[in-house]
Amino acid sequence: MAYYNAVLLPPEELSQGITRCAAFFSDIADGYCLSDKVFPHVTVYQFEAAGKLPDFKIAKSLPVFIGKFDTHMGEGIHEGHRWVDFEVMKTKEMLELQADVKKLLDEAGFRVLNKTGAAYRPHLTLCRLQKGADIPTRPMPSFPETLWRFAVGRSDRNGQFLGDI
Repeated sequence: MAYYNAVLLPPEELSQGITRCAAFFSDIADGYCLSDKVFPHVTVYQFEAAGKLPDFKIAKSLPVFIGKFDTHMGEGIHEGHRWVDFEVMKTKEMLELQADVKKLLDEAGFRVLNKTGAAYRPHLTLCRLQKGADIPTRPMPSFPETLWRFAVGRSDRNGQFLGDI
């Protein structure tokens, strides 16, 4: 089985700014931090797949509004870790996209790894912190609402998006 993410990707200039913001946490990150090899994204679905992927035929760009800087505790394999991220507004368009992708994944028989519908928490992860690490205080930038494009690509077990396929 291989890991994949169906995601929304920011425009290149914004992607570079988000990656620079994540670099601030690189010294205290553990196993996940945005970089030139791990791309900023908002996960629509993380999934496991063996064999050929479905033809997603989803050529969408959606407006994405990045909200406040946040941290949250990890669950499952991430238990004991805190994650540093920005909240993302859960819009009607995002939920419709998630439903369309879920239908394709279900039809292909692939295992979905993240929450859906009302339990879905869209966010832009910057890093996973080392256990016990304190978050340095620093003013966090705000980001403009922009159009982000839908893509599917390889990821790792932590959900790091490694690029389009």
